[in-house]
Amino acid sequence: MSGDLSARAYYEFLSGLDIVVLPYGQRYAVHGSGIFIEALMLGKVLVMPSSGWMVELARSLGARPAVFDTLEPADVGAAIRFAVSHFDDLRQAAVEAARAWNATESSARTLERWIGQTVPGATGTLVPAEADG
Repeated sequence: MSGDLSARAYYEFLSGLDIVVLPYGQRYAVHGSGIFIEALMLGKVLVMPSSGWMVELARSLGARPAVFDTLEPADVGAAIRFAVSHFDDLRQAAVEAARAWNATESSARTLERWIGQTVPGATGTLVPAEADG
C-alpha cells in the first residue's frame, strides 16, 4: 500500500490486519502514537519495542505484545516470528486488552465522565449497549 489514504480506507486496512508492527525508536519512548492506540482499541497483536510507555500500557491492560530490544532487522524479525507462532494466545490477550481499554477510555466514555462531572443531574450513556459487548 502506498500514497495517501482516506480515513475510511485507512481504518478498513487497519481492521484487516492481524498483527501490527510498530518499529519505533527512542523518540516514541515518550511521544504518542495514534496507530498504537488504534491497534490497541481494535485488539490487534502488537510487535513493539520492549521498553517505553506504550508497552507498559499494553501490558497493564493484559496485552502480551511481542517485543524487540533494538531496531536491528534480526531483532524485529524475531519478534514478528514470535507473534506469528504464538498468535492465538497473543490475539486472545489483545482482545481482552481492547475490551479493558474500550470500557473506560473510548471517546464516548470520556465524554460520559466529563458530562457526569460538569452537568448537574446528567445521567445515561453515550455508548449503545451492543457496543459494550
